[in-house]
Amino acid sequence: MTSTYTTLGDGLIQTMWRDNIPKLGFTYPFVLRLILAMAGRPLQRLQPSEMSSHYADIAKNHFAIALPEIMHLLPHLNVENCQALYISSILICLYFFF
Repeated sequence: MTSTYTTLGDGLIQTMWRDNIPKLGFTYPFVLRLILAMAGRPLQRLQPSEMSSHYADIAKNHFAIALPEIMHLLPHLNVENCQALYISSILICLYFFF
């Protein structure tokens, strides 16, 4: 996220992605997994072909682990976890756009 956050907005938006969202991930590990999955997408494009599949696999694994955790929490949406679920939905979309 030290590089990717700069592409997600400017000013306070960058600060949110750089500081607040990773902190949220310490309470909700699926947020951290989605950050890692999303960050792995540009890495796979920047690497030589033999390493590209390695980064793709790592990103897919983080994504695959995060999804069931999100699906488990979704029926229990409340004031405490709504930010994590909202950010997760954004990260899932970004994962596919990156």
